[in-house]
Amino acid sequence: MPKFTEPFRTLGTRAMRDDTGNIGILFLFVLMVLVMLIFMVWNTGHVSVHRMRAQAAADSAAHASQTVVSRTTNVVTGANMAILRTASAEALSIAAIYTIEESTRNLMDWFEKGTAMMDNPFTFAAGLAIVIQVGREAVILAKFVKETLPAITSLGSYPGRINNLFAFERAAVEATPKIIDQQRRKIERYHGFDIRLAQPTRDGHKGVTPPLKKGSFQTIYVVLRDRVMSDRQGWIPELSKMKLAKAAEAWKRGSATGLGIAALNAGSKHYALSTATLAHELGAPRIGPTDRQRLDHFSVVAVASSPVGKQPPFYGPIYMRPTAGDARTDRRAARGNPAMVAYAQAQTFNPNESMMMGRSPVTPWRVWSREGWEWQPRLSSADGLNDALRADATLRTPFSRGRLRVSPAQELEIVNLH
Repeated sequence: MPKFTEPFRTLGTRAMRDDTGNIGILFLFVLMVLVMLIFMVWNTGHVSVHRMRAQAAADSAAHASQTVVSRTTNVVTGANMAILRTASAEALSIAAIYTIEESTRNLMDWFEKGTAMMDNPFTFAAGLAIVIQVGREAVILAKFVKETLPAITSLGSYPGRINNLFAFERAAVEATPKIIDQQRRKIERYHGFDIRLAQPTRDGHKGVTPPLKKGSFQTIYVVLRDRVMSDRQGWIPELSKMKLAKAAEAWKRGSATGLGIAALNAGSKHYALSTATLAHELGAPRIGPTDRQRLDHFSVVAVASSPVGKQPPFYGPIYMRPTAGDARTDRRAARGNPAMVAYAQAQTFNPNESMMMGRSPVTPWRVWSREGWEWQPRLSSADGLNDALRADATLRTPFSRGRLRVSPAQELEIVNLH
């Protein structure tokens, strides 16, 4: 072997045999591993806290919005009860006028017949009996006039009262989206997340609205009929004693006439549930809304996403599952870490729905009675997200920022939010 290579061989042999500094290299490698582990543990905890905060923001926003919706529905229920009482008073006032006129006319006719019979000795006793009976019924009629006179004199004020109650309902319904949006902004500031609210199958530009619509003659007729029939029962026993005057029959006919007039006056001056239909109100309404109706009219979806620049570090490459398509292309197309996204769904419901099943026939009580004055919010399974995404295109933005494709419904299954 040439001599000029000997120095190199000697140097290589010494380098292989010299172990000075090996522990330092090993310590440096272990230190790098420990730093990476500590960073991953810290980042995992940070991401977990961020995820819990995102879910808490979505839950809070969804539940808070339905709390406002439930309160609005309860307010409308209370106002509807007052409208029902006022309309029933209007109907019975009309019935009282008709009964007084009809009974007075009948008693006058019988009084004339009785006095004419008293002129004949052979029919004197019968005529006297008729006159005496007329006197007894006149006492009952005078009592009826005395007790119904305040309602009759107030007949002209009933439409104005109903108008004021309806104006109160309308103000509450129209203010609901604004109140919900104010709460949404407060929750955004508190949790530090961007929050969007949407209702399945509804236009999101109008905000979250209660499950109510402007009523009609059909939506009030049945409940008003039941109320009038119930309120008029108090006078039936007394008026039934007026055989000659036929007051009970006049009272029933007059209440039917008054019912139609009052229902027409209050027909468009109230709010009813969005699910109320002619067949629903005039037929046998089912207990509670269907699953489809509950999703369309009684639910809201809240989506919370971290603001731009406030995403947890390395959240995307470590913790995000790949989406459909080329995930690397998606990441190159977007800058920065993807947004943390969470969503929740809440609904307003009435617990009496399950307690009213034994009633037959079923009455449309939901926004007209004390049983309907108990609407409450609750979190529910998020089965309305796809419908909400189709109805409100702006709801897609948080998912796009989170690098989650939401066009095909099945791709939402990849979202790990809880």
